[in-house]
Amino acid sequence: MINYTINIIKGREVKITYSKEGKNDYTVYAVFHSDNPSAEDIEDLVKEHSYEISHTWDQGEVTDVTLPHSSGNIKTSTFEPKPEYNESSQKLEPLVTETDTNTIYGYSVVDLNDTEKGSLIRYKRDALLRNTDTLALSDRSMSTAMTNYRQSLRDITDQESFPESVVWPILPVD
Repeated sequence: MINYTINIIKGREVKITYSKEGKNDYTVYAVFHSDNPSAEDIEDLVKEHSYEISHTWDQGEVTDVTLPHSSGNIKTSTFEPKPEYNESSQKLEPLVTETDTNTIYGYSVVDLNDTEKGSLIRYKRDALLRNTDTLALSDRSMSTAMTNYRQSLRDITDQESFPESVVWPILPVD
């Protein structure tokens, strides 16, 4: 027979400890998407894991873990603020630096390559085109200025300086 104990932590976190005579306890943590999960949700979770744990215990796969030390030190963690950077030409990459007593989590500012720059420009261009798509429906008549604006957006990638720099067309006021 498998026994279990349910502890609800912080409203949405659940800790279930399963026990069986002659076996090591098995603890499962779960986080529900909503606060205060229903009794049915918790019951389903208990059933789901009890089969898995019973099978695991029958296979003899749950074993004691022996740690090499009974005590130790955890380094202090320091989190650096995100540096300022130009999103159109740079990106942030995570940077972790460790000393004997500290782990520093920071960022490195890296220049975008031409492929990444081109992707960002195309993404912005596509968003601007989507903003005017309703004007291009077959049951609407679009002004010449708007037609030229949309064509200029599509021609962004043909500009000589692409992707280093582009000249963005100005949305006409109709």
